[in-house]
Amino acid sequence: MWKLAVFLFLSLVRSGNSSGNCDAKNYQSIDNAPEDALIYGITQDCQMFFIRPSQLHLLSTIRVDRRHSFCYANLVQLHVKSHDTLLLTFKQASNRICTLEVHIPALNMLFGDHLFRYSLLNSLPYASCSHSKDQLFQLEPDLSFMDPVYNDVIYFIDALSTGKQWKILQFLLKDTGNMNMMNNLTVSLQTKDSSANEYVVSLDNQRDKLYRRNRFDNLMHQQCAFEMLFRPKDSEVNSFETPSRGFGAVLNGQSVDGDLMVYVETDRSMDPPTTRLNMLSASHPEHVTCISATSFSFDVGIIRESTVEKLKVDPRPPFGTKVSSRPSSKASKLNEQFNQKHKASTPSPTKKPSESSVTPSSATSFKPKEAYSPSKSFFSYEMGGVGTTSASEINEKILISNEIPVDEISKEEEEKAEKELNEIIKELKSDEEAVDGEKDVGELKTREVNMTSENGEENSENSHSNDTSTDAKAVKSSKTTMNSNFILISISSILFCKYFT
Repeated sequence: MWKLAVFLFLSLVRSGNSSGNCDAKNYQSIDNAPEDALIYGITQDCQMFFIRPSQLHLLSTIRVDRRHSFCYANLVQLHVKSHDTLLLTFKQASNRICTLEVHIPALNMLFGDHLFRYSLLNSLPYASCSHSKDQLFQLEPDLSFMDPVYNDVIYFIDALSTGKQWKILQFLLKDTGNMNMMNNLTVSLQTKDSSANEYVVSLDNQRDKLYRRNRFDNLMHQQCAFEMLFRPKDSEVNSFETPSRGFGAVLNGQSVDGDLMVYVETDRSMDPPTTRLNMLSASHPEHVTCISATSFSFDVGIIRESTVEKLKVDPRPPFGTKVSSRPSSKASKLNEQFNQKHKASTPSPTKKPSESSVTPSSATSFKPKEAYSPSKSFFSYEMGGVGTTSASEINEKILISNEIPVDEISKEEEEKAEKELNEIIKELKSDEEAVDGEKDVGELKTREVNMTSENGEENSENSHSNDTSTDAKAVKSSKTTMNSNFILISISSILFCKYFT
């Protein structure tokens, strides 16, 4: 009898944790819960909704036609494309994926008891769809995530992947919304063997970390998305476990912004099935709070207002734009350790700094090779170093200056100063000589100009008289030539007449 009582008590506790304690007021109990967060999602009958934390109690009031399942949670996923645009990806058939851009409303429009929502059923026919006849891979929206650098590149994990290595397909989103396949990658999970179709993945809206979680498990894996794709040797996987979700709970979708995560799960053991919206902080994953429960299925997302402003000020570039290379997680850790050591070793401002030489540390002497993406034909990143911050650069300069003795610096500076003075004196002397030469040349030129002007007047008079004499001579010569020609013509005519008579 007591065993039955214990069983009933545990079942009541589970049911209470699953649905009875789902209240919008629980949002305040979450660690570091931001008041400026925006929670968005899409219901199973394709209704978009945007709510603030103070409006969470309105989520369960949405009227949903449960007969429609065009936008069921496992068939859709919402991605943050820019500060004011979401990208809806949904599946229609095998390897037929459609995309539709959804605009985020102004945040000042979300207040009070008014729930901002609208239906996408009339817009779905205008979505851009891409189809592949290749049956060697399978595309699922739950296994898709945006590129950590570009805003028009999307990845799909092949749902047919099994084992410790998964296949990832890279697509380019064209202006029309269609997808063009560019490349395929193989990534190592560094975890136990598993099938990809049992997982749900989501990229942090700050485009740093990729989260993947089994639909039926409590274990969650986290790693840097960029390193997983292009620096697998530097990639590190962090795993943490959440509390038990109870029997019959299936994960439908999740979203992360910073250390704040929301996820929805449907309890199919209840009639009708109940969908719960849970929230947790990644720094304390053992504390999960249910903030809403509905009788319909939906997919969810979350983004902070600060993230929206960050994407607005520093938007993600389109594919093909050259961007600076990202520092690896190991390099950033080295920089942090170096900064901490340097802060501890720096003397107080009241004490005089010692003049002893300092050998370069491993952090300052470490210079990684130029890193490019494995798919060089599709990504172009600038060649860079460790990617240290401005503070670390200042620290490196201080260390380098401490490595050189002060006496040697003074001698070198004196020699340089003497050389510079000698060069300046030479330049001044050469400038003075050049000025004197220019003055002498100027005087000579003025004299020559005066002489040429006088000669010019005399030559003009002589040339005028010469011109008149030459004209008279020309007239006389023309008259003599005309007379000689007349005499020759008359003589030739007389001889011609005598010859024929």
